[in-house]
Amino acid sequence: MNCYICDTEITPQNESEEHIIINAAGGKLKSKVLLCKKCNSEIGHEIDSELAKQLNIVANTLMIKRDSGKPQAIIGDKISSGEKYSIETGGKPSYTKPTVLKSTERNQTKYSITRSIRKRIP
Repeated sequence: MNCYICDTEITPQNESEEHIIINAAGGKLKSKVLLCKKCNSEIGHEIDSELAKQLNIVANTLMIKRDSGKPQAIIGDKISSGEKYSIETGGKPSYTKPTVLKSTERNQTKYSITRSIRKRIP
């Protein structure tokens, strides 16, 4: 077999395991006769990694299992307060870091601190 991109003969020295559907989308079906190691690396770096970022929210929400690792948490800001949060696998939001909010009332400064442990967002 030859590489579908560069037409180089695929040998045991340059074979590479290619996911038919990318791993980030839960692809389990693989082939060693589609791409040579060089082309698979280039496609993975240039195209597959960007596609994986785009599919992360879907993979995260649907809890899609991967061959290696789990979907990455999605980090965002709560618009009303600016607090940082993450959306964990399964779509569960939680605060990521302690948040300090400062307010002033009648010449007194008050601080509100959100705990540093991951806390579910109500």
